[in-house]
Amino acid sequence: MSLPEVIILGGCVTDLSVYTPRFPVAGETLVAHQFQYGFGGKGANTAFMCSRLGLETALISKLGDDLFGQRYAKYLETAGFNADQITTEKGSSSATANITVADSGENAIAYFPGCVDLLSEADIERAESMFRSAKVFGCVFEAPMTTICRALRLAREHGVTTYVNAAPVLATSLPADCLPLIDYLCVNETEGPAVVCQIKGKPPGALSEKEMFDTLLSAGVGNVIMTQGEKGVKYAYEPSKVHAVPAVPVAKVVDTTGAGDAFNGGFIYHLVRNSQLSMHGQLWRACGIASLTVQKKGTQASFPYRYEVPEKFL
Repeated sequence: MSLPEVIILGGCVTDLSVYTPRFPVAGETLVAHQFQYGFGGKGANTAFMCSRLGLETALISKLGDDLFGQRYAKYLETAGFNADQITTEKGSSSATANITVADSGENAIAYFPGCVDLLSEADIERAESMFRSAKVFGCVFEAPMTTICRALRLAREHGVTTYVNAAPVLATSLPADCLPLIDYLCVNETEGPAVVCQIKGKPPGALSEKEMFDTLLSAGVGNVIMTQGEKGVKYAYEPSKVHAVPAVPVAKVVDTTGAGDAFNGGFIYHLVRNSQLSMHGQLWRACGIASLTVQKKGTQASFPYRYEVPEKFL
């Protein structure tokens, strides 16, 4: 394969999804009307979206040596991206996600990291040669924080733009000296306050939206993006100035699982291919790409190829 333009660090997760009329309440057994076995993981999803849009992409990840890992490894043979840095961890379980999708399209996820928790600084060091060609390094909070920080430092050493999606929120906070290594930090309405809470030691409920953006920018983050689902996206690159990008409307929301990862991939695509666009334009197009995925069931199965994306989003 060609040298990667994009490197993603994150998990390969087996998705076990059930579709239900609504979310069950505590103690309730609710009959689902469909079950779907799929391949996901926020890291892998982002890599798939980048690859399907035509970017030369590489993923750094781990699989367990169980049945889930074996099936995922077979699936990766046709992934379309560089999987050379996806290793199998002997004696370890693969990562899984138990996903409940209500008829409204909303989802709730219980994530078990398994072997993804074993991604180490040594795994990053082995992949250093890829950083020499990359334009963007993207990661999610599926790997240990020490591993994420090593990757961010390596990206900075090689002049690679960095994009971090702070999901899922970890118990371990981003070290203060790693925050200035992040060019773009993407959070949702829950993750943003949680990350700031870790930085400031302040309860999330006591934070205003402005304070969230200003705290992250003052800590050294280059640009802060907050996704808000059907309400669109807000972003800021200087204190006290928050900008809004409207969502792209869809006729019917079927399944929102993976939409944020598709957004990540869409935005990274525009960082690489359309750096001349304004940030507003890049974000709106990324929202458009994500909007295509919520109209189908599944995660990676709902991600469009470049030829399926309307030209206005490219």
